[in-house]
This record gives sequence, C-alpha cells and structure tokens, in this order.
Amino acid sequence: MQLLILHLNTSIGRSLERAAQLQRQNDALSIAISEESSAEAVERRGRAAGMVSVPPGELHFLRGGVKGDLARAEQSLASRLVAHPGGIEARSQAAMLSQAQGSSPPPHSRSESGSSQGGG
Repeated sequence: MQLLILHLNTSIGRSLERAAQLQRQNDALSIAISEESSAEAVERRGRAAGMVSVPPGELHFLRGGVKGDLARAEQSLASRLVAHPGGIEARSQAAMLSQAQGSSPPPHSRSESGSSQGGG
C-alpha cells in the first residue's frame, strides 16, 4: 500500500512540474503574441512588405457600379505612386487595372517592370 502511495505521489509531482512548465511556456507565448500584435509591430511588418501608411482622411473608397470607376481607380492609384514611388506591388496593380480596362499601363509602370526588390 505504501508503495502505491509513493508511486502516486511521484506521478502527481511530475504532473505538477509539467503543468508549471506548460504554464511558463504559455505565459511566454502570450507575451510574444502581445508584442507581435502591437500597432508598431504590424506597421513595421507592413513597411517591410512594401506597404505605406495612409494618413487619416486620405483613404477614400469608390462606389461600385458607377461608370468610370475603373479609370478613377487607376488615376487615384497612379497619383499615390507618384507620392510613394517605392511601391512596386502597387505599380503592378496599376498595370493590371490598365489591362483590365484595355488601355496601356501608366509610364511609371513600364519603367519598373523588369526590376525586382528581392521579395518573394
């Protein structure tokens, strides 16, 4: 009987030790999630991916189904590219918009078509 109790105590001790270890890991992961979810971390990863921040009030949405939306969207995107010339991805999107509309891509899209920034 004493051997059984000793065995149970050992098993309980290991379980408590493992639970404490898992709790420490959980706490560390929670801290990491909080740090990576902060606005600064999200902005940093966005900039690294080639995205740019839009100042409040600068972001506008077009209404769907209005004649000329595609042309206005292309014009708006092209004007943003002039303000933020580092956006290769946005230039590709402008070229796709132009092709979908049946017009030629904006001149700044053609000049960057052969370059790459090493992303992937």
